[in-house]
Amino acid sequence: MRRTWVLLAIVAVAGIVVGAIVVPRSTTVVGDADPARRGRATVERTDLIRTTEIDGTLGFGPADPLSNQRRGIVTWLPEPGEVVEVGHVIARIDEQPVVLLDGEIPAWRPLASGISDGVDILQLERTLADLGHFDGEPDDGWSAATTSAVRALQVAIEVDDTGRLDLGEAVFANGARRVADRLVVPGGIAQPGVPVIATTGATPVVTFDVDATDRAELAIGDTLSVELPGGRDVAATVERIAGVASVPRRPDGTAGDPVFSIRLALPADVEIDIEETPVTVSVVDDAVRDVLVVPVPALLALAEGGHAVEVIEADTTRLVRVELGVFVDGRVEVRGELTAGDEVVVPLR
Repeated sequence: MRRTWVLLAIVAVAGIVVGAIVVPRSTTVVGDADPARRGRATVERTDLIRTTEIDGTLGFGPADPLSNQRRGIVTWLPEPGEVVEVGHVIARIDEQPVVLLDGEIPAWRPLASGISDGVDILQLERTLADLGHFDGEPDDGWSAATTSAVRALQVAIEVDDTGRLDLGEAVFANGARRVADRLVVPGGIAQPGVPVIATTGATPVVTFDVDATDRAELAIGDTLSVELPGGRDVAATVERIAGVASVPRRPDGTAGDPVFSIRLALPADVEIDIEETPVTVSVVDDAVRDVLVVPVPALLALAEGGHAVEVIEADTTRLVRVELGVFVDGRVEVRGELTAGDEVVVPLR
């Protein structure tokens, strides 16, 4: 006996309008509607990834003043835009070189034989090892090998090989540095504790802000997609998340919502022509892998609750109840008695 479908209402699902029909709570029901008069779509097995697009900036990140502990006349500084590698001279004061070393802890004491153990010794030995001057296993204690390695560094930068670094002879920073600005012009006076130069990282990065409520969705090491100028998409890695939220100012001067600054590392082949360029960052909100997917218009909202799709079989159709998952770009994840390759009815526009 033919069953009669009764149209009750129009129901919105995820912003897409679908029809509502009455159907018994039993399993699938067979009808005799001619599917040739309607559109059809194939059930696919694929991944669905929902993202949010956020405005970001491609550049070198904010400039930070580089510490200085030497007193005298600034006789040379690199030009803005120039990159100084670790182990090279980054300033000359009274014509004496200041060498750039890699480390998080600023120089705070002379580095020489007889000093107490410390993290500053460990980061010095790591840098000297990277430069090929230190052969041992870096640790936080000064040894004869440390002295020899410092002498090798001093020979490389053409100063007296004393085997010690007095305060002000070296600065520690996070890797190679790109000069952003001279804070003292050559001929000016350098004072201990007063920076003479501001630098950024040497490689391009992308920076953007996320609302404080979304901060927990990101972690160091996450991979995000960035659309560069020209339309190229690249995979970027989260390398820094600000530990403290900032409060931006709206154009009218009022305080905005708190945000966290995020910095992304880019592939090595990404280059930048100007200081700052707008880019688009795609942040994944939700993702499901290897799931069955249908177009949203294929959904039927059941008057008794829930949803179904109409599966085409020869010259008949059958209604199959489905549970819904993630919605992305007009497609939806479905779970039910379906198989990839099944065809379902969709309304013709």
